[in-house]
Amino acid sequence: MASITEISFDLAAAMLDNSVNTLLNEGTGNAIINIYSGSLPANCEATATGTLLATCVMNAIPFGAATNLSPNARITANPVIDDPDAVAGGTATYFRAYSTNAGTDASKLYCHIQGSAGEAADSTDLTLDVKLVVLGQSVSVTAWSIDMIES
Repeated sequence: MASITEISFDLAAAMLDNSVNTLLNEGTGNAIINIYSGSLPANCEATATGTLLATCVMNAIPFGAATNLSPNARITANPVIDDPDAVAGGTATYFRAYSTNAGTDASKLYCHIQGSAGEAADSTDLTLDVKLVVLGQSVSVTAWSIDMIES
């Protein structure tokens, strides 16, 4: 079925600004980003696959206000707290962002966003300082943004 429905920047920005931060903050703790090795699950409702490598804690306000890319809206993650001690070694391939009750993997509630993870040269959804994670090393999220298409 063909569609000629279009949305404005204002609507795209409102969808990002209002929904993403609200859902990531639905628990009592800051949202987390889990970094995994292995294959990306089919969707956020599917069980995580691979090995959990690291857990980074998001800012109390996960994303800043949307900016206009003409024609898309973009939100960019506020600074993310590094995981100072990776729980396993492996190659980071994907991430999941969860709401939590305490800002820890053990307190995660719902997966709201998932995507590819790697280094800047990999052109992934979430950029890390290093994709080859070693047990006990620090892991940093260096960039993450989400675009809403104005159609």
